[in-house]
Amino acid sequence: MMKKKHPKNQANFENDHLLLKKAIASKNYKHLLKLIKRCTHIFLLGNGGLMDISSHAAADLSRLVPGKSFRAFNDAGFLTSNANDWGFENSFTKWLQTTVDGIEIPATTLILGLSCSGNSANIVSSLGWSKEKGFLTFLIDGVKSTKLPKGIGELTFGCKYFHTNEVLTMKLVYDIVHKLGHHCPTIAAEAKRKSQPEKKIQMFDSLGSMTLSPVLTKMNRSGFKLKNVR
Repeated sequence: MMKKKHPKNQANFENDHLLLKKAIASKNYKHLLKLIKRCTHIFLLGNGGLMDISSHAAADLSRLVPGKSFRAFNDAGFLTSNANDWGFENSFTKWLQTTVDGIEIPATTLILGLSCSGNSANIVSSLGWSKEKGFLTFLIDGVKSTKLPKGIGELTFGCKYFHTNEVLTMKLVYDIVHKLGHHCPTIAAEAKRKSQPEKKIQMFDSLGSMTLSPVLTKMNRSGFKLKNVR
């Protein structure tokens, strides 16, 4: 039987649903879920399109998974200045040194790298540094890494194209939400929620009224506390 050729006028996503299904069923993915459940702080690292995906993932995971802090590095000024001063392969390591090096319990912090090739120099270098410091480490990639230090977890999609890896990574993020016992809201449900009148929290009664939307109370997840002040 001849193999059906992919249409030239369509982007080839390599049957990404099958690649995702295989990844989700793997032991390595189950290991990643255990690490995320164990940790309270998760830092995501990625280059190019995967930097944008890491930022998007951190925002949605923080919003949809309570009790955990997800952060991504997307400060172009910091990245370029450190790449210029210390070399590109140390750019993420320098960021981690300013953010996680003072964490008292490294074993509850996960450094999660994203890479298409599996060999991105600054990702591999930062994971190696993190492991030496006692942090938990993991890499999600499109092709199995040949440079990853021993002892670092890895989930490989086994895809051919950069865009396939990026799409699969984003899909995996939302599966993580569900595997952690939460859910992704539907567009219709969000539209209905936004159409409902919101109750206001009144603060500073004696100083003039100041009201805050209940949405802001979600900031409690980040350590902020809102209460009535009289």
